[in-house]
Amino acid sequence: MPSRSLALLVVLLCLGGSTGCPQPSRTVKKPRDTTPGQTPPAPPRAPEVTPQSPSAAPETTRSNLAQARGLLAALRDRPLSGEQRSQVDSGEAFIEQADAALRDGDQDRAATLADKALALLQQIDKDTRPA
Repeated sequence: MPSRSLALLVVLLCLGGSTGCPQPSRTVKKPRDTTPGQTPPAPPRAPEVTPQSPSAAPETTRSNLAQARGLLAALRDRPLSGEQRSQVDSGEAFIEQADAALRDGDQDRAATLADKALALLQQIDKDTRPA
């Protein structure tokens, strides 16, 4: 597998900004010609925020965090395998990171982390729930 190692080395060197790597060609766009008195076209509009968008629903993020915390507390009292215990610890870390993102005002990151924590802890809860 020397060729695979060599290919990986070349990729890493190129990512590091080596001057011997081929560079993508860059094309320069010319500005549109406008006739005097004609206004240039309007820039594209920003995407609308929908209720499903994380930044539009901080209450959903907080609700997911509350559910994840409840599951975390319940899972702490259950007998778990080493792997499951590790996953619970990861879920707890996601919760802590989501809290930090909320404090920093990064709603999108907080929503993503809260979703990850909830999904992970729900799966462990499902797998370990007493019958």
